[in-house]
Amino acid sequence: LLMTGAINIREKLSKFSTYWDPKVVGEILKVILPFSVGILSQTVGEVVLDKDNKNYVNSVVKETLEAREALYHALKELPGLTVYPSRANFILFQSARSEEILGKLAAEGILIRNVTDRGLPNSLRVSVGTKEENRLFLEGMKKILG
Repeated sequence: LLMTGAINIREKLSKFSTYWDPKVVGEILKVILPFSVGILSQTVGEVVLDKDNKNYVNSVVKETLEAREALYHALKELPGLTVYPSRANFILFQSARSEEILGKLAAEGILIRNVTDRGLPNSLRVSVGTKEENRLFLEGMKKILG
C-alpha cells in the first residue's frame, strides 16, 4: 500500500550541493515546485480531464471529497493528534509520536509523508486514498495510538 505524492525533487537536488556550488543549487531550488508532477502524470491528467470524461472526473472528485471528510473525522477521534481541515487530496496532522507513527505504518506497508522538514514540527501528511486504503491506514493508526 503506497500513500504518497510525487517524488520530491527539491530533496533529491539538494543532495547535489555537495558537488555543486550551494548558491547555484539554492537558485535552482527557488524555481522548482515542492511536489513536481512528471510528464507522464501530466499527459494522463490531460486525457482524464478532457471534456469527454466530465462524468468520470465528477464522480472521482465526489468520491475523493467524501473519503477526505470521512478520513478527517476518523483522525479527529484518535487521541494525541491535531488534525487540520483540508481542501486538498491529503490531510495534515501533528502528533508528538510522529516518528513512531511513521515507522510503524511503514512496517505495515503504509507510507505517508513526513513534512516536519517543511517547518511543521511533528507533522505528517496522508493522501486520501480508496476506501480500502483509508481503512487500512486508520486501522494502523488505531493500533499505534490505542
